[in-house]
Amino acid sequence: MQLCILRRFLQAKRKMNTEIIKEIFEDSKNTKNLIGIWTYTDDSGYWSGYVKDYNDEFVQIRHYTKYGKPDGTIIEKISNIESIDYEDDYAKCLKYLIENSAELDAEKELKQILPNENNWQYEYLNNHTRLSDRILRISVKDDNTYSGFIDKIDSENVVIQLIGSLGEDEGFSMYKLEDISCIRINDIENRKRLMLYNWKKTIK
Repeated sequence: MQLCILRRFLQAKRKMNTEIIKEIFEDSKNTKNLIGIWTYTDDSGYWSGYVKDYNDEFVQIRHYTKYGKPDGTIIEKISNIESIDYEDDYAKCLKYLIENSAELDAEKELKQILPNENNWQYEYLNNHTRLSDRILRISVKDDNTYSGFIDKIDSENVVIQLIGSLGEDEGFSMYKLEDISCIRINDIENRKRLMLYNWKKTIK
């Protein structure tokens, strides 16, 4: 008797969970609202896009990269889905990138210098200090990377206004110039962060 009650409870629970999932899928299919799917089995563990179609066993997703670029179609078993994100900050940012893909592709030509060997970090970074039309990414010890605007610099240290991957202002941090091993500027990741940072300033 208890076993039958437990079986009916588990069946009802699975049905309820499936109904919620299908409700999310149906909305995404009809409106092309973006969702994020976390799976149990995939190495990356995450797919983002909108639902093209689904049935009781599978869902078909129009996939987009983190830069808002179309990236094929994914078929996933519904039973492999661990959780679903929707109407979150990532989805809103991805939608903006998709709608403004041409702007992201346009790489503005920036004036560059080739630094000398001695104190090259200062020579290069100082050329970009207090400029709001570009984001730089530095690599420091242990290959940690940080992106943002160069706020101030002296012969030994640099202060960066850090900008997160979704354009969020993460405050200021100071780094020793001697710890910096590589500098990247105006690549697609930095352009994405700058686009989202400027966009978010307009919707506050």
